[in-house]
Amino acid sequence: MHTSEFSGPREDWPINAALARLGVASVGPGAPDYRDLFVEVGLGQGRDEEDWRWAALKASNAANYDEWHAREQAKRESEERAAAERAI
Repeated sequence: MHTSEFSGPREDWPINAALARLGVASVGPGAPDYRDLFVEVGLGQGRDEEDWRWAALKASNAANYDEWHAREQAKRESEERAAAERAI
């Protein structure tokens, strides 16, 4: 899938549409609107090769992907809560 326009809803963006076709689903009812499938599967953390290299180094001490992903998700949620509290 290819397009150069990203003006529509996030679920129509090429990578999100492709992820949906692969069976990726959002967290579920009540999930914040800003979350897209690209972010949902953890791809939003790395936008270039250096980001991915850093993520690989951080993940190397995890027993498995699920453990690493849960730890990273908890960290992101904590940072989001802290940012929301600062905004208030």
